[in-house]
Amino acid sequence: MAKDIHPATMEHLLVENVPDWEHIDFEVCCARCGYNLRMLPKAQCPECGLGFDWESVLDKALWKSKFLFEHHWRSRPIHSWATTVYRSLRPKRFWSQVSIHEHANAGPLWFLVLTAPLLHVGLWWLASAAINVAWWVRRDILPPPNPWRSNPTISYLEDLLYESLRFASVYGLGGPDEWLAPLIALSGLILLTLLTICSLRQTLGKCKVRTVQVLRVAAYAVAPAMVCSSVLVRGVLGFLQEYSFGSTVVIGLDYLLVILIIPSVVIAFFVSVGLRRYLQLPRPALLATTASGIGFLIVMTTAAIYVLVTRAWL
Repeated sequence: MAKDIHPATMEHLLVENVPDWEHIDFEVCCARCGYNLRMLPKAQCPECGLGFDWESVLDKALWKSKFLFEHHWRSRPIHSWATTVYRSLRPKRFWSQVSIHEHANAGPLWFLVLTAPLLHVGLWWLASAAINVAWWVRRDILPPPNPWRSNPTISYLEDLLYESLRFASVYGLGGPDEWLAPLIALSGLILLTLLTICSLRQTLGKCKVRTVQVLRVAAYAVAPAMVCSSVLVRGVLGFLQEYSFGSTVVIGLDYLLVILIIPSVVIAFFVSVGLRRYLQLPRPALLATTASGIGFLIVMTTAAIYVLVTRAWL
């Protein structure tokens, strides 16, 4: 296990910017590929070509982020989660604040990946309620009276809230068929995208990358992707519900396409920024687009087979 290293002792570990390996009795590995860097005089990994400075690799004080959820999920879980998701909405700036030498914690990263679809569905529901509130307020029309009204002095607000929740329930998440299918589809899309990146990273990136680092990119890409795509999906579905014509089969297929294709594009964007700025891989856009595209095709094919077998939308 690595010893605690404090900035005051760094002068004993580095002599003229070169590690004094006689005083370093812990494992020193490349953050990107895991190659053992012991006894190397040059600050560059011979396995994957990653350049670095020895202080970032040797100083344990630099191994822990000041705000990332994976490093603060025990002490301040809600605050660190909200801060991480908020900052990750601006991916270029976010990855400039995250060092590849900060140690990755797989457990919290898996939590972010697996709960991202829930974030999408929850924001989708809230967007439905917000759309309805905006519709009533803009037209200055009184909503239908709330049958469970309790206080006459705030009757309008109660009626507005009641109708908003009813609208969101009917047009947003009315039942298991309205939220369970998107949840399963998005979960499959995210996991398949992650699996595809792990499979293609060496072929397209031409360098070995640790699986936990790919997981880190995915974890901090899918959360903001779900935030953005939930709003876009809600808007497109609202348009389709208003103007779509034809059989319920066509509407159902449109529904599924919108649920999957918008998150696929948004996930590809956020993942490509992480692959480029964090892992410094070549052709990150090609890798991210290929991975999300394969995930989209597999999920869509599975859903189409399910529809043909069960005739769910007939």
